[in-house]
Amino acid sequence: MAGKQTIVVIGATGAQGGGVVDGLLKANKFIVKGEHLRQSGVPHTLLLTCFFFENFLKQPYLKYLDGSYGYMCNFKPDTAMPAHAVGDIGVTAAVIFSNPSKYVGKTVTVACERFKLPDALKIMSEVTGKRFNVDGPDLP
Repeated sequence: MAGKQTIVVIGATGAQGGGVVDGLLKANKFIVKGEHLRQSGVPHTLLLTCFFFENFLKQPYLKYLDGSYGYMCNFKPDTAMPAHAVGDIGVTAAVIFSNPSKYVGKTVTVACERFKLPDALKIMSEVTGKRFNVDGPDLP
């Protein structure tokens, strides 16, 4: 595809493995723009991202009187979340750009593994010696 350009559109899937994208697709404005891109004939690939492992480093934890920390979440803690490192986005995009004809018109999801929040917080507790707990609203 020498001389041709490819557009790579990057978006988040959300903890539900598609919740954010599903919401965007229901918004008429996004559908119109997405359809316009598809109908334009412009080569493109959708690159869907998810939860970043780095989110654990930047999360504002609640510190409790007993010395433990609370991780606030707005989803069911037992949800198996797809996740990856921020750097995986660039690596994946580089693969797409190096072989665009293989990925044109496709949706590529970036995810290294799925994990449940309590399992991740258990590992954080073991590594740091601090106690981490899930905190947040009770969700149906």
